[in-house]
Amino acid sequence: MLADSTNGKNSCEIPKFYFINLERSKDRLEHMNKFFKKIKKKTGMVPRFQRVDAFDGKKMEANIDNLSNLKLKDMWHKKENNRYAIGPEFGCTYSHIKSMKVFLDDKENTDDVAFICEDDLELFKIGEDFFKKILNQIIVAAKKHELVAVSCVGSPTLIGPMINTIKQPAFVDYHDNRGKLYGTGCYIITRDLAKNITDKYWQNNKLIIPENHTSMVADHFIYPQALKTMFMIPSLFAIKPENDSYIHSEHLSMHDMVQKMMFQMWSNFNIATKSEVAIISNNEWGEDYYINKTIKYNTPTIGTKFSPEDYVKFIEKFEEYLKVNIVEESNVTYPIGKLSLPESNESILIHFVDEKTWVMAERHWMDRKTLLPKNKSDILFKICDSKFNGSLTDDLLKRFYKSGISKKVVFLSEYCEFREKYINKKYDAKNIPLKYCDSKNKSCPSGKELFKLCGIN
Repeated sequence: MLADSTNGKNSCEIPKFYFINLERSKDRLEHMNKFFKKIKKKTGMVPRFQRVDAFDGKKMEANIDNLSNLKLKDMWHKKENNRYAIGPEFGCTYSHIKSMKVFLDDKENTDDVAFICEDDLELFKIGEDFFKKILNQIIVAAKKHELVAVSCVGSPTLIGPMINTIKQPAFVDYHDNRGKLYGTGCYIITRDLAKNITDKYWQNNKLIIPENHTSMVADHFIYPQALKTMFMIPSLFAIKPENDSYIHSEHLSMHDMVQKMMFQMWSNFNIATKSEVAIISNNEWGEDYYINKTIKYNTPTIGTKFSPEDYVKFIEKFEEYLKVNIVEESNVTYPIGKLSLPESNESILIHFVDEKTWVMAERHWMDRKTLLPKNKSDILFKICDSKFNGSLTDDLLKRFYKSGISKKVVFLSEYCEFREKYINKKYDAKNIPLKYCDSKNKSCPSGKELFKLCGIN
């Protein structure tokens, strides 16, 4: 099964992808087809792509005597205890250099550069405009240096300190950080460099291994050949979460750690100098506003949910609740925080449904609430009929409207029994037709789905 796209060069702004995929890895093939659809949906750019059939290093035992390369045979037979690492590493290197040859032989692609990648890529949360901006920078850097790695793994000791020190994506020199930057998940390579590498290492569909090579790692064949190999930090593309590994499964925990560091960097970047509005929502509605505009989160409610009653209480005493510290209430499948007003018995719960740990939930809440506009009129408050830990009632909605907020938006599904009172000029609540609603809970859809239907520009 060959996955490819042959859209014309003029219909897209992104270099063609040549992605490596084993014949037996049907799940990864499906994943990559979805990955390219996500790029198109998220950015509006039409990616061209072609599957490259990978060499299966797990089957080298049966094929070793058919390989003409004496160097590899010698390595295979002498390193008995390491042969199962050598096989997949050879397969990886073979497949990458084969992909370069496919790029060079592709008559439909006349670009100066191309992406060569493996089949486990995922998108970080980057807005369309900034994605295009950084893509142009990557292409310029690749043409200057010959190769830029855009999905990498690295040493946490190198990448970790960068979380709070870089304000924009950076290009880091591989040659100055050898041993600390590695991985061939995805890189953009020039046509000239691809030719130089294939001339050196590829002949008659076989990988040529020089006598001085003692490693089969793909990085060691590819990255030293460029004028300069640069690594983009944080990476443009992530590695698929809950990933397996066909080469070194023992490295997966470190890979996950580095990916989380990269994600944190993207979250920290303040690409725009000012947010146009801050959003306080009863659920995840609004997060895509920040992502699409690539602006820093200036609200603590990103990735959270409130019960309808707790949300209205929060709005009614907004400034008071923001002054108190949040404490951990529980942590089952996600962290839950509690805000309590010291002069009363009143408290509310905040469900951090997008966070993994209480430490990160608390940090994001405390940091982001300081970024809220000082003027409450610059905050948009949103509520919808929800069945999350209770239902939105007519009384709660009346209290929401009487809370004194100037910017507000209300969404009511056709399941809502009292919606007719509010779908009018006086209240201007937005009607959500049944076909878009959550039929199971008889309410508006999830926050993220609702934003797709009724977002803000």
